[in-house]
Amino acid sequence: MKIAVWVVFGLVTLFWTAGTFIAVKLTQWGTALLANGSIDPLSRGVAEWPLLQGLPLWLDPLMVQTLQQYALLSLEALRDAMPYMSMMMGWLVPLIWVVWAFGLVFLLALAGGAHWLTSRHSLMRN
Repeated sequence: MKIAVWVVFGLVTLFWTAGTFIAVKLTQWGTALLANGSIDPLSRGVAEWPLLQGLPLWLDPLMVQTLQQYALLSLEALRDAMPYMSMMMGWLVPLIWVVWAFGLVFLLALAGGAHWLTSRHSLMRN
């Protein structure tokens, strides 16, 4: 049972680390996209998304237009924040890794607790 606890810990840690790595890469990509001014074509593309043919059956077209307007406003707000992106990049990626470390410590504590509980359970059986 103890081996299973540590195998599960290893797998969860692997997925946690992979997710963190992906979050870091997406953050770097997004800030680079904002920094080089590529947000304007993206915002125009969001504003011009066509409605899918089956979508009006499920959603009101006015609601989709409202969502497009909110996405456009959000992208414009990000464009206005471009001067701060390079400064933000200096602390955002390390912050992601700090959150990863806290999560890893939490996972280690859970695995250690499960290991202790399985040890205690096997002692009570004998």
